[in-house]
Amino acid sequence: MAAVTRVRPPRAFLAAAALSVAGVVLLTQGGGFTTPSVGDLLMLVAALARTVHVLLMARIKSVQGADSLSLTTVQLGSSVAVFAVLAALPGTGEAPWTVAAGFGVREWDGLLFLSVFCTLFAFFVQMWSVRRTSPSRVSLLLGTEPLWAAAVGIAIGGERLGVLGGVGAVLVLAGTAWGRRAVTPAAP
Repeated sequence: MAAVTRVRPPRAFLAAAALSVAGVVLLTQGGGFTTPSVGDLLMLVAALARTVHVLLMARIKSVQGADSLSLTTVQLGSSVAVFAVLAALPGTGEAPWTVAAGFGVREWDGLLFLSVFCTLFAFFVQMWSVRRTSPSRVSLLLGTEPLWAAAVGIAIGGERLGVLGGVGAVLVLAGTAWGRRAVTPAAP
């Protein structure tokens, strides 16, 4: 929010965000603290990229007046182009089209699900949300994503949360609720 409005967020919001981050650390390290892996670092880069994306959507005037579906289409096309170029770099493993050639119905169903619901729908909802509230609130609410991932992992993957993970989940929820109140204007 500060990058868009040039106004520093309230201390309560910053504390709430820190509480949520601490919760995510406990949630992801519920089985015991480990050294971060390359995958962990890539997830942090992805979170930073999402933050920049939300801030840019809130700041760029041409985005604010654009049709949501058209802009989502441009975002998806840009993502596909960037990742196609990255996938073609040497040392990245098999080319995506080589892997896709071996896909069966189940893999294509999974790819379609991830493309439509986890990419298209996510881009569209982020844009819709940023137009109706502050980037800080959107980012905080999107910060609950680890809770949803944990819930799916428990329900479908048979994972166990553990005590530290449970404490982390509570901290994420508490930080999100506190942060939302911190950036919501008081009623007259």
